[in-house]
Amino acid sequence: MQIIEDKQPQNYSIKECLLGKILIGKNWISSPFFLYSEGIIKLNDLSSPNQLTSEYFNNLNLPLIETIIIGTNIENIFLPKDIYEYWQKKHVGLEIMKTDSACRTYIILNSEGRKTGGIFFP
Repeated sequence: MQIIEDKQPQNYSIKECLLGKILIGKNWISSPFFLYSEGIIKLNDLSSPNQLTSEYFNNLNLPLIETIIIGTNIENIFLPKDIYEYWQKKHVGLEIMKTDSACRTYIILNSEGRKTGGIFFP
């Protein structure tokens, strides 16, 4: 899937989303990462969305965002209840979907000027 619409800085924009890798700017990334309009944080200690916990998020020290999108690779999965509660307490919207859908959603929300972050599992 090639993505065209893009209004964020070129270094941190999703250009293409393929099974197993995502093109951010000019770099292909094949391991989990957190993306926001001003940067990228590689999550080398993760291999699956099932490893996400509220404690993990708390230790990440993420920037202020309005919405977090989690792209779960090719299967849409449900995460533990504590993760939903964690983001609800922070007044941050949480969206969980397949990674290709997460890429499209991330681009749309950022193009609207929303402070969005995404954790992507290519």
